[in-house]
Amino acid sequence: MAKFEPKLEALDGLSMDFQKLGRITDEDAWTILTPAADLLQGKFMEKIRGVFQQHTGVLAAAIKSFKRKQDGPVILVYPDGPHHRYRSRKGGTKTATAAEVGFVLEYGDGHHRAAHWMESTVDEQDRAIGEAMQEGFDTLCEKKGVGL
Repeated sequence: MAKFEPKLEALDGLSMDFQKLGRITDEDAWTILTPAADLLQGKFMEKIRGVFQQHTGVLAAAIKSFKRKQDGPVILVYPDGPHHRYRSRKGGTKTATAAEVGFVLEYGDGHHRAAHWMESTVDEQDRAIGEAMQEGFDTLCEKKGVGL
């Protein structure tokens, strides 16, 4: 869908902590990122239920998080799976994915205004995301026996 990068002022002090911890593995990074991804997943669900008038619960239930390795370990949070079936203009039926529905609701199209539900949620939760990542970092330090 889209990559949002929150400001995360709450994480400014982490760079020195990372130096104390040393090299972190992908699994370590996911330990740090998972609490924030879990938080964001819940907040996306809340936003969907609060913003959109016509909702079946399918889009909210489709919000999932996925661990990936891109330039480094990341966790993506977005709608996944089928959303609904519809009759195509050429006959037959097609399946609209939850990602497609989420994208249209985020950015709009010829029939729907952009709601920017993902972007606004990330902006609103900026501080909480930073705090969740700090919790993940603290968990990692405890697990590795590193006192900060």
